[in-house]
Amino acid sequence: MWGLIIFAVLAVYIFMKRAQLLAVFARLKWQKGDTDKALRLFELAEKSGNMGAENRLMYGYALLRLGHFGQAREMLTLASMSAAKVPVKKRIKAMLALVEWKEGNISQAIEMLEEV
Repeated sequence: MWGLIIFAVLAVYIFMKRAQLLAVFARLKWQKGDTDKALRLFELAEKSGNMGAENRLMYGYALLRLGHFGQAREMLTLASMSAAKVPVKKRIKAMLALVEWKEGNISQAIEMLEEV
């Protein structure tokens, strides 16, 4: 009886935290160099619920590194809107400045970095 209750509580917890769990697996795949699998897992995490600002930051970084600048900007903008902590917001702003730089908007990138 208690085993069934514990299993049910655990199942609900995992369901509620599925986006964070998928993002953790995506980060592990990214660190191992499996970028395709990492992007798929990040995408699943984003579609499944609230991934959190720091996980969106990592997803945006991965998109930026792979040259998907528009998608990176979109993800980093979402991360910026959901970030609550000032240090996270600053890291997101610096990453958005990198997107600007990669797209050739150097003066905009410098402006953004000066604000950080």
